[in-house]
Amino acid sequence: MKALVQTTLAAVFCLILASVAWGASPKFGIVDFQRVVQNSKAGKAAKAEIEQKGKAMEAELKTKGQDLENQKKRLEAEAQVMTKEVKEEKARAFQSQVNDFNQLQRSYANDFKRFEVEKLKEIQDAVTGLLEQIAKKEGYAIIFERSRVLYFQDALDLTDKLIQLYDKQ
Repeated sequence: MKALVQTTLAAVFCLILASVAWGASPKFGIVDFQRVVQNSKAGKAAKAEIEQKGKAMEAELKTKGQDLENQKKRLEAEAQVMTKEVKEEKARAFQSQVNDFNQLQRSYANDFKRFEVEKLKEIQDAVTGLLEQIAKKEGYAIIFERSRVLYFQDALDLTDKLIQLYDKQ
């Protein structure tokens, strides 16, 4: 990863030097992908879809968790009239259900994360295509993602233009 960053910085530096040597001033732009997701129509729709899926999973887990809690209370109440063997058998069965529930939680967390990444990737792919159009049309040498830049002048920010173009699609 470090080598990739160093290689990228070296390439940017070479590009700047080459453009300065030819007398041209390179044109740079900045895009805030998080703002695109938060403010674009597609981003808002994806966020709503992600939230809906998360709430559905959460509701199902909550229901199953309540069922386990109720079952635990019943077992504790009935334990006084059970034989030792029956108690052990029911305890094993209950522990198996708890393990299944924990596995379901992990599975849902993985599924949710995968779904979220997939939705954001769809937006990123669409935005990348639009950025290429903007760069070619307006002569940008490089467009950086906001999270990778420590400081920039506001005039370099293409995010609003990108959101408008994205929303028109």
